[in-house]
Amino acid sequence: MVIHRVGSAANKPTPRDKLGKVLVTIDDLEALMQIVKKFETPDTPLQLRFSGGFFTESNDMRSLSDTEISSLTVTAGTVTVDLSEYAASVASEDDDHREAVAAWARDRRTKIRPLRMAYSKRMAWDIAIPVGLAILGAALLWGLRPEGTPVLFSWVFFAAFAVFGIVSPFTTVRSRLRFEEGLSWAIIEPRTMAEFRDRQNTDYRPRQANILAAVGIGVGVATVIIAIWAIFAPK
Repeated sequence: MVIHRVGSAANKPTPRDKLGKVLVTIDDLEALMQIVKKFETPDTPLQLRFSGGFFTESNDMRSLSDTEISSLTVTAGTVTVDLSEYAASVASEDDDHREAVAAWARDRRTKIRPLRMAYSKRMAWDIAIPVGLAILGAALLWGLRPEGTPVLFSWVFFAAFAVFGIVSPFTTVRSRLRFEEGLSWAIIEPRTMAEFRDRQNTDYRPRQANILAAVGIGVGVATVIIAIWAIFAPK
């Protein structure tokens, strides 16, 4: 028997590791540059690329547009670090080089999601729709039930709607979280960490206002449902 294998080790793809979900400010990029710079060679020095060109210093991020800064690549020697809202990864033939960059990423984990994910809005709909349907369905069932319907029978259907309203959003959100566990991305902020934290504190109050508005809407919906029940409830 004769075995012919096509290709060689040189054709194998470069090992690549995901970096998880990382926050990259000017300070974080500078720290990454210092790590990757150790791996540069005379032929492949440290290089910073953005979507459409090159830059030399981490502080140059301030001058880039949102489109240009949407994707950054840091290279030196055999190391390539790709950072964008779609992926964050490091590629290198050397395990130690990849581990050094992975250690940098582990110190910069973030729960912030890219705008394309719009997770907070999705989660709000995932919860609001089934809960709203369950409450409305239960209220209508209770209010429109034929006269003489056994109370136990009505309560069984009422409980079914309640279970749907609780279980459905829980399973939807849980499946979404499990799906995101294997994803990686980079939140790129063209400002220092101190500036980023100041901005986060400034944005906190509008979020509070949105929460209060959502609670107000919920109270309004509940009031309407109670009014419908009061109108159609058997006298």
